[in-house]
Amino acid sequence: MSSDSIRRWLLLSAVLSVATYVTASGVSGTLFHPPLAVLDLTVPADPAGRVRAALGLILVVSFPGLLLALCIPWRTEKTITDLTLESLGYSAAAHVLNLSILKGIGMAPSAGALIVCGGLEVFAAWLFCRSLPLPVSVRPPTRGEWTAVALSALLVVFLAGTNVPFVMRGLGDYFYEEGLPEDIETAAKEAGGVTVERSSRWEQVRAFEYALMRITGMSGPESLVLRAPGYRETTLRFLWQGPVGSSLVVDCEDVHGVARVERSPAEMEEEGPVLRYLDNGIDGVALRVPVRSSRRCVLRPVLETGQSGTVVDLTGCPAEVLYATASLGGWTPTHYYQILNIAENVAWGRELLEDRWTTRNQPPLWSYVYSSVDVYVGKGLWAINLFFFLVVGLSVFLAWAVVLLERPDTHPLLMIPLLLTGVSHAHIMIEPGSTNFPDNLYALAMLACLYALVQGRRRAMFAAAGVATTLLRYSGSGLVLLMSGFAAWLWKARRRRMLENLAGWAIGMGAVALAFLVAALATGTAREWVDVLYFETFPEHFHGNYDIVEMLGRPPEFYWTLLKVTGFMPVLWLFLKGKTAQLAATLTIGYTALLCLIDHFPSHYFVPPMYLVAVATTASLAALHGWRRWVPLVACLGGLAWGIQQPL
Repeated sequence: MSSDSIRRWLLLSAVLSVATYVTASGVSGTLFHPPLAVLDLTVPADPAGRVRAALGLILVVSFPGLLLALCIPWRTEKTITDLTLESLGYSAAAHVLNLSILKGIGMAPSAGALIVCGGLEVFAAWLFCRSLPLPVSVRPPTRGEWTAVALSALLVVFLAGTNVPFVMRGLGDYFYEEGLPEDIETAAKEAGGVTVERSSRWEQVRAFEYALMRITGMSGPESLVLRAPGYRETTLRFLWQGPVGSSLVVDCEDVHGVARVERSPAEMEEEGPVLRYLDNGIDGVALRVPVRSSRRCVLRPVLETGQSGTVVDLTGCPAEVLYATASLGGWTPTHYYQILNIAENVAWGRELLEDRWTTRNQPPLWSYVYSSVDVYVGKGLWAINLFFFLVVGLSVFLAWAVVLLERPDTHPLLMIPLLLTGVSHAHIMIEPGSTNFPDNLYALAMLACLYALVQGRRRAMFAAAGVATTLLRYSGSGLVLLMSGFAAWLWKARRRRMLENLAGWAIGMGAVALAFLVAALATGTAREWVDVLYFETFPEHFHGNYDIVEMLGRPPEFYWTLLKVTGFMPVLWLFLKGKTAQLAATLTIGYTALLCLIDHFPSHYFVPPMYLVAVATTASLAALHGWRRWVPLVACLGGLAWGIQQPL
C-alpha cells in the first residue's frame, strides 16, 4: 500500500470523525436531535470532554482501517470460512475498542451509541477496501461448505427449540438449599402425616406425578392451616423467589422463620459472603412445627411498593422432584459456588456497561463479548443462552471446515459425528448451567487457530485467533504453543511459517499486555489484576493442593469422563490417517495431559478436547474408504448417542 493511499485514508478518517463528532454534539442544529435522542447518543458537555470525544471517535473510525491493513490477505482467495472468522474477529475487536473508548470519554455505551460507532466502522472499512491496490476475491462455496452451513444452522434451531425451558431460565431460578430429603419415602416421613389446607390462590406445578404448590405474584399475607390426627410433628419447607432484599416471614404461632433473598449470602462463616444474585433470587426456610389437631401459619412477604414474589411449598417434596422440575425450566437446585460462577459472568459483563471502562477480571475477553450480548440482544440469561447455541453451531461448522481443508471431497455423512459432538457440548453445559462460561467461545477460538494452521497461509488469522484463545482462557497460551510445535513436527516444510505464526501471536500478545499495563496504571488496578491472575492460575484450579501423588491419581477419572462425552471416539485412533487427524490427536493428548492434573473436573473443561477428538476422528475417517470408513462411523455414532445420555 502506497504512502499516498495511507495519507488519503487518514485524512478520510479524520473528516468522518469530525463530522460524526459535530453531529453527535448537536452543533449541526436540531435536525439530528430526534434520532440521536432515540439512540441515546450523548457526549460530555464540557469542552475537555468534547475534545476527548472527538479523539475517541477518530480512533473508532480509523480502527477498522488498521485491522484491514494488517489482516487482509492481499493475494489470497477468501472462502466463506475466512469471511466468517474475519467478521467475528473484527466485530469482537471493534466492540472492545468502542466500548472502552465510549466509557473512557464519558459517553454512555448504549446500543444506539455502539450501533452508530459500528455503522461508521463498516462505512469506513468499505471505503478503505475500495482503495486497495489489489481486489480481494471470494471463492464460491463448495458443496461441503454449503452442507456445513445448512446442517450447523439446523443444529442451532434444534438445540434452541428443544431447550426452550432452559433458555428462559434466569439467574434467579437457581438456588441452594441444604437438608432436602432425597427421595419420596424420606420426604413423606419428614411430613409426618400432616395435611395442609390452602386457599384457592395456590396453583399446582406438576413434575412427573408429584404436585408442587405455589403462589405467583404474591404481595400480601397468606394463611395455611395444618391438620393432623392427634399429635404430629412436621417439617414445613418453603422457597421464596423475589427481588434482592425481599423476604418471606413464616409465622406458625410460636414457631418463626425467615427466607431472605440476598445478593451475597454467607453459607459458611469462614468463607464469608459469596455472590449469588443480582436482581432476583431464591432463599428457603424450614421449620419443625408440632401440630396437635390443627395449627394456623401465616406467610408474610416483605417487599417494596410495586414488588411481588413467588412462594413454593416444598413440604413433603423430595429433591428428585425438584430436579425433575428443573428439567421443565423451573427452580434448579445448584451448589452455591456454581451459582457464583454463573452470576460472576453476568456481573462482569454488566460492569463494563455501567461503571468500568476496562475489565479487571481474568481472563478478560469474555466479559466484553458478554456485554455485547447484553447490549444487542437483551439482559438476562436467556440472551446468552441463545448466543451459546449460536457458538455451538459455529464450532461444528468450523470443525468441519478444518476437515475439508485436507480433503475437500469428504462425504457429508461424516459430519454427523461433529453434529453429535455439538449436541454433547450442549448437554454437558446445559445441565450445570454453564452456558455463560468463556470455555464455549474458547473452543471456537481454538478451532479458528487450528483452521489457520492447517490452511497454512493465514499468519494474521492465526495470530488473531491465538490472541483470542489466550484472552479467553490463559491455558490457551499453552494450547497455541503445543499446536504450533506439533504442526512443525508434522509439516516439516512449514517450519518457517510456524515460526512466523508464533512471532505474530507473540507480537499481538505483547500489544495486548502493553494495553493492559497502561489501563492498569491509569485506573490504579495493577495490583488487583496481578492478584486475580495468580488466583485464576493456581488456587482456583489446584485449591492449594500440589501433592504430586494426589495429582497422579486424578488422570483416570479425567480420561474416563472424556471418553464418555466423546463416545469413546479416541479408541478409533489406533487407525489414524492424515496429518490433520494426527495434529488434532496429538494436540488432544498434549493439552489433556495438563488438564488431567487439576484438582476438579467441571464439565466446561472438556469442551475444547471434545472438538479436538471429533476433528481427529472425522478427519481420519475421511481418509479411509469402503467398510473401513463406514463400520467405524456407525460405532462412533453409537458411542456418541450413548455418551449424550450419560450424566457427568
